Amino acid sequence: TYDRIQIESWFRQQESEGHDPPTSPQTRELLPDSRLTPNLALRRTIERLIESDSLDKSIVEEWHAAKQDLLRQTANSARERSLANAPIGTEVHVRVKLEPPAQCSLDENFDFPVAVHSAVQGPSVGLFGGPASLSSGRLLFEGISVRRVLQAHARLEQGELGNEREVHVTTH
Repeated sequence: TYDRIQIESWFRQQESEGHDPPTSPQTRELLPDSRLTPNLALRRTIERLIESDSLDKSIVEEWHAAKQDLLRQTANSARERSLANAPIGTEVHVRVKLEPPAQCSLDENFDFPVAVHSAVQGPSVGLFGGPASLSSGRLLFEGISVRRVLQAHARLEQGELGNEREVHVTTH
């Protein structure tokens, strides 16, 4: 078991030195697999120990600070990967599916909250030759006003928000 940040750093160093696959930091032997798997049992044991009130307060505070720092680093890393794949200003086409919550009712403005999911295209032709269906993919937004989503879509179609972006909205 290794600390994730440390082993990822080791793998990057190994890659920059031309080691493919990387070597073990302990034995220096080639690793058959460089995929990382979280050690959940160790994580739970550490969290139980932290919550047990049997450790010195300064150790617990240091652990919480390190955990927050790790969350920030993870978020920054994810942002950097996203920006590497699609820098700011990149044209993105998004198909979405709006799903009203189970207990949905219209308000006085005929509006209701929806969950916005990425839309996953089904077969190109549906059963019995009908149009292809869309199913829900990854949750993008939850509890957003359907009126606001559709108004933004209409503004995009009318060119009010610029011609460089296109949004496909499907309501069900």
